[in-house]
Amino acid sequence: MNDIYYAIASYHRPKCKTYHALKECGIEDERIVINLNDSNDFKTYVEALGSQVQIITRRGNNVASNRNHILNYFENGAKIILLDDDIRDFRKWEEKQGNKCGTQKKITELDNTFNEVFSFMQKNNIHFMGCLPTTNNMNIATMLRKGETYSFNTLVQGGLCFVIKSEEIKFDEKWDMLEDYELNLRMIRQGYIIARVNNIVPNKSLMGKEKGGMYDRYQRGEQELWLRRLVKKYPDMVTKKDRTVLLKRKWRI
Repeated sequence: MNDIYYAIASYHRPKCKTYHALKECGIEDERIVINLNDSNDFKTYVEALGSQVQIITRRGNNVASNRNHILNYFENGAKIILLDDDIRDFRKWEEKQGNKCGTQKKITELDNTFNEVFSFMQKNNIHFMGCLPTTNNMNIATMLRKGETYSFNTLVQGGLCFVIKSEEIKFDEKWDMLEDYELNLRMIRQGYIIARVNNIVPNKSLMGKEKGGMYDRYQRGEQELWLRRLVKKYPDMVTKKDRTVLLKRKWRI
């Protein structure tokens, strides 16, 4: 049996697109865990997904507490894929003759693809890794054609992350948003390697566009507050630009 576990942080989305995307790839229910941030949702999720699904609950304040509860569910050394709940499918960028931007091909052999990433992590002593936050083929093509299959010590979003469980990977539960970026910057500052794989893309909703999850926070415009707080906490590392933050300098191994 494969030793990769798929852990979905979910809130008020009982249809859980990510669960169905995993099942389409043949992932067994024994390796899928859905953590609910609101225990009152439990019955609705079981009705929507079936009683065979592993669902754990914790009354939490935010996605940071949800993700920490998931991580605490596993032992140190476990290989975990941390996932948002709105992923339609998983894609991998490939060259396509006659197309300057290349193309994205739907991944069906998910375990095989993700095992390659975990092998890379183990060889390079990396415990936390993410994917590109964009589906823009031109941006992806530009990096990959320069040989940048992996980027190091850069910002990665929490919607699809590869984790080899260790004590240093813990989200700060005081952060209601941008908890993924805060963890990235904290670990980089502490001397850990954060990596990003640039040819794997989760096909998912844009942040704040689908009800459930952090929809309400985005609608209230809270992201701006947390962007400012991130820059205030790490002024030497990031600068704010429009609705996001950029690294002030590029770390390299």
